[in-house]
Formats: sequence, structure tokens, C-alpha cells
Amino acid sequence: MVTQDILNAIVKFPADSYGLKYKPTLPSFGDDTDWINPSRGNWSIHWSDANDKALREAWAQLDTAPKLIVEIGVHRPESNDNGRSSTTTLLSLKDDDCMYIGIDLNDRSFLNNMEKNIFTLACNSSNREEVYKLMDWYGHETVDFFFVDGWHSVNQCLEDWKYWEKMSPTGVMAFHDTNYHPGPVALLDAVDEKIFDIKLFNRDEDDAGVAYVKRRG
Repeated sequence: MVTQDILNAIVKFPADSYGLKYKPTLPSFGDDTDWINPSRGNWSIHWSDANDKALREAWAQLDTAPKLIVEIGVHRPESNDNGRSSTTTLLSLKDDDCMYIGIDLNDRSFLNNMEKNIFTLACNSSNREEVYKLMDWYGHETVDFFFVDGWHSVNQCLEDWKYWEKMSPTGVMAFHDTNYHPGPVALLDAVDEKIFDIKLFNRDEDDAGVAYVKRRG
């Protein structure tokens, strides 16, 4: 199983980020590698019914209606998912007064809608200051719901994890591609269960996988 191969290959260094038990590295695969297995098994749909259900359950963990959603990896019209994605689900769940910021290397400005508080940034998600600048402009200090579906390397996932510095106390951070990609698998294994509740969806199934993390108590 690819997931177990990744877990077996993790080398652990002392933690240098909030909320992690250790800093994971994958020297046998490479910490900038997004994908380690050329075969996806039988699954070909990027955003499955199971993923959609899991994202909605992650959303249900919010204690109050969110004021700010941030997503890394925005809807791709060219995908084979019949027009569905994490983005379309998040936009359907949020109220019009809730701000959405979508971060993608490619231009996704076709989604922008000021009346519905939908904004996108064409930048690397590591450019946190650009994201924070947009948050500040619209008066948001913290993020309530965060969805990570960007480059799935260990190094990039560790960078994206740093957004916890801006998460609200009851915020939820969810992840896609948590079964077959090295970054999400290694990162989630490193999350400190003393600080966070962690839920993995479809871990033992032929599915991309979703997970969410939320601070305890």
C-alpha cells in the first residue's frame, strides 16, 4: 500500500513548527516530490463523492458560521470531475458575507465575485504575506476554515501548515490527497494529537482521501 510505504520511509527530526511532534523528511523519495507512484490504482476522479462527504463533515466541525475561508488549489474546469471540486462545495456552503480566498499558481479570477466576497490570488501558497495583506485589507485577522490541496510535497505541506499562525482558536484545517501523496501523509502523521483532533477519511480505500485537523478543547 502506497500510504504505508510513505509512513515507513519517514525520518523524524526535532519539531520546529507549532503543533507537530516531529519534522518529517522522506530522503528516499525526496521532500519536494508531489507523487511517488505512477499508478493511481482504480480511482481516476480527483474529487469523489467520498471526498465531498468528508469535506462537508469537516465543515460541520465549525462551532460558528465562518467569516473567512482560505483554499490552496482552486477549482480546475479542465478536470474530469463533472464540474465538481472542493471549491464548488466550499462556495456552496458559505454565506455571502463570508470571505473566500482561493490561492493557486494559475489565474482563477473567473471565480472572483465581490458581491459574494469571493477572491482569488495567483501566487505560491508559501507567499503568506500576500494572503495576509488581502486579509488585512478586508479586516480579517484569522481564518476559520482552511482547505489544502496544493503541491503535495513534504516541504510544501510543512510551509502550508504554518498558516496555523493565522487560524482562529476554533478553526478547522482540512486536506485533500491524504492517501497517496507524500506530503499530506507525512505531515498528518507528525501532527501532535495532544494539541489536535485528527480525522482521516477513506484511508484504507481506493480514494484520494481527505482529513481534517482541529485544536482540542
